[in-house]
Amino acid sequence: MLSIIPTAQRGKYEIPDPKPPDWTTRVFKLQGSYYDDALKMEVKYWGVRWWLGELIMFFAGFISGLLGIGSGALKVLGMDWAMNLPMKVSTTTSNFMIGVTAATGSSIYWYLGYIQPFIAVAAAVGVLAGSMMGTRLLVRITNRQIRWIFVTILAYFGLRMVLRGCFCLHNHL
Repeated sequence: MLSIIPTAQRGKYEIPDPKPPDWTTRVFKLQGSYYDDALKMEVKYWGVRWWLGELIMFFAGFISGLLGIGSGALKVLGMDWAMNLPMKVSTTTSNFMIGVTAATGSSIYWYLGYIQPFIAVAAAVGVLAGSMMGTRLLVRITNRQIRWIFVTILAYFGLRMVLRGCFCLHNHL
């Protein structure tokens, strides 16, 4: 729920204000650009404070492994807020990182025989169809619209987690 605050605060900007790159950002060439169809312009960006982004990614992975939850929201927050990347870059990069994390974790479950192949295939087909639709939508909407969709999803899942926690606590008392 707390990650909603910095995400919503940045919601008034279409593209983050550029921050000057430090020497490590220049050495690692943490820069990029993309053509934004919705804005009809080339968007250039620098990934600044990569060390803070890395720290948030470590925390996201730790929480994900500890609680068995997805960490995409924390990864997007790390890239959006800490590294000052545009929302479209944060969400697509987060999806890639989630895929790598899921592939690594699932290999352990596959080896131990915990994965039901039919269910895995059905889930993969659903994920593939959803990601294709999401990609087509991503190029048509603005960074601000993505940000507010993200805030809405964060609020929904955050509220749901709080209510589940209260409900479970109530049942144990």
